[in-house]
Amino acid sequence: MTIIKKLVIQVSILVIGLIASINLNAQNLDQYRWENRLLIIQSNDKNTTLYTNQIKELSNSAYELKERKLIVFEVIGDQYRIINFSKNNNIDKWKTTDKAFHKLLNKKDDVNIILIGLDGGIKLEKNELLTKQELFNTIDAMPMRRAELRRKKRN
Repeated sequence: MTIIKKLVIQVSILVIGLIASINLNAQNLDQYRWENRLLIIQSNDKNTTLYTNQIKELSNSAYELKERKLIVFEVIGDQYRIINFSKNNNIDKWKTTDKAFHKLLNKKDDVNIILIGLDGGIKLEKNELLTKQELFNTIDAMPMRRAELRRKKRN
């Protein structure tokens, strides 16, 4: 085999592997679709002031986050953990992200915050502090959230 053919085969295998990894990660997030809203807080460094301030901003809001069916994904470097407010033991252990998944996240900013709705669509994306009030107002303005609130009032 020529060097060019070997190189083409290696690149093809790499691309197929990358596509498979991305699909696996997308499926992992798809498991939450129609059940939970997701808030992804991504930083390259856990000591970044903006990151620590964002985590502090959400602290002491477990009831409000649970009420809005929100699961938080904290992603730092190549590690992540999930905080699910509807579980008693709500904080998972830190796990290693798939390299392909990590490449999808924005590495240019100190912090990247993404809100994903029940339908799986991105509803908000920021690289500055997201206040609880802005988060709750954004979610509460969503049509599905309004329907949830109407159902709750009737019961």
